[in-house]
Amino acid sequence: MTASTNPRRRLRRTLAITGAVPALGLVAVAALALTGLLPVPGSSAHPPCDELPGAAEVERALAAHPDLVAELTAVGDGVDVRAASPGCDDPDRTLVEITFRTEDEFAAVEAVLTEADGFGVPVFVREA
Repeated sequence: MTASTNPRRRLRRTLAITGAVPALGLVAVAALALTGLLPVPGSSAHPPCDELPGAAEVERALAAHPDLVAELTAVGDGVDVRAASPGCDDPDRTLVEITFRTEDEFAAVEAVLTEADGFGVPVFVREA
């Protein structure tokens, strides 16, 4: 038998390729997640700080949408909705920050936000 027709070699080669392809895929996904190009559950991205609205505008947006705030906080005891700066140098640059404690709360928050019209200002969802 030649090397190309040897069933054991062909099986070994097939198993090596079958194992290598998913492994390379996992490495690619991990690299994208670590660089922030692929969002991971439990977090969301926000615009750059210089594009965020001022605290007064975010407070007005929260005040104008009390039903949405109530609906979000009702999905779990660990959910909180507030105006906050995401660590910007200018503390007046804020957004609506929604925090959660569990994966179920995160899923429920995402479901509410998907169906709602929103606050009209950026929203940042993160684990508490």
